[in-house]
Amino acid sequence: MKQTNDVLFNLLDSHDTERLMHKVKNKDQIYQQLVLLLAMPGNPCIFYGTEVLLDGAHAPDCRRCMPWKEIERGDYNEELSVTFAFLALRKVRRHYLKVAISTLPMN
Repeated sequence: MKQTNDVLFNLLDSHDTERLMHKVKNKDQIYQQLVLLLAMPGNPCIFYGTEVLLDGAHAPDCRRCMPWKEIERGDYNEELSVTFAFLALRKVRRHYLKVAISTLPMN
């Protein structure tokens, strides 16, 4: 079971679903869901655009182009900072899990 959990592919939205922002419409709730996604066992997948809260209904609307000009202009700095902070927390979590596991006695 542990091996299965370690390789789960976890996602909140994708190219085949409505975007998270379209479904939830609340920035704080989206951030809560992203934290849970990153805390779950397995491999989190953040669909491109979710880090800047890109909107989009069912396909093909969920496949909008990444707003590169707006990102370069700094329009999404707050959203990117929050996402990068969450990713940094996941790296810390992963480090401490490895340390904790390495201290377990082997049978």
